[in-house]
Amino acid sequence: MARMSFTPAPGVNVSDADAAVGDVKDGKFFYSVEQPRKEGTMPTEAIAAGAETYAPGYHAGNVGGLSAIDADLAVGNIKKDVDIFGVTGTFENTVATTEVFWDSPSGTICDTGWTDLANLTGNVLDTAKRVEAMIDGLVRAGGGNGDLRILYNDVEKATVGIGETSPMGCRWEGEALGSTVVLHMEGKLDSGSEWVDAAGCCWFQTLS
Repeated sequence: MARMSFTPAPGVNVSDADAAVGDVKDGKFFYSVEQPRKEGTMPTEAIAAGAETYAPGYHAGNVGGLSAIDADLAVGNIKKDVDIFGVTGTFENTVATTEVFWDSPSGTICDTGWTDLANLTGNVLDTAKRVEAMIDGLVRAGGGNGDLRILYNDVEKATVGIGETSPMGCRWEGEALGSTVVLHMEGKLDSGSEWVDAAGCCWFQTLS
């Protein structure tokens, strides 16, 4: 009988394998140089709705996308034209304007120092986002000069001088502080002077 011979096929060189058990999913096996067979230890993780954490590990994904994990990832919950993970928002705030106070204390006598004008002081609520206020005044002929000013949270925001020939307006608008704050409209005149007319108003805007 004729003798047969064969040459074994060369083995696969795995000397450059650099995977560690932590690089391979738990329950899956692989071969390396160090020992014939190893089992991976990488944990399987999932993104949870309402959680900020994003743990390292194997993520299988979700065919429904991130919005299937958290239904709050919706166009109506995101500011208009802002893109979050591919979801472009459509939400827009609606603005409501509230008039806080309005009065016209004609004939009011003011001191030579700053004095709150009658009924022209009130609260701007903590829900306000923006505040706008104005006051106009005119003194009686021969009554000299004076000043008007607007204070928000006891900080002077605007002031203007007034005279006896034409009304002068004082106006201010700005961002609200986010807390209930008093807005004052004040005036002062030369000693014994008298308003012909003074009128003021305040609005604030809230978002809903």
